[in-house]
Amino acid sequence: MVRLAEPTRQWTRSTFCADNACVEVAPTRGGNVLVRDSKNPEQPFLKFSKDDWSIFLDRIRDGRYGSLDPSLS
Repeated sequence: MVRLAEPTRQWTRSTFCADNACVEVAPTRGGNVLVRDSKNPEQPFLKFSKDDWSIFLDRIRDGRYGSLDPSLS
């Protein structure tokens, strides 16, 4: 797979990230959301549509994937 050079993106990491083992997200001009591993930023990233990303975040807020607080697991 050939990756074309992309303009510099503004990647955002959660403020809950205490070390380098986090994910980072970046919006695109087309409305998609990119997700990458902060430990391996040069590796390929995932791309989600705006709608899919919104559904995912809603499900997290609803607790569908368990607690966001690891101490409660």
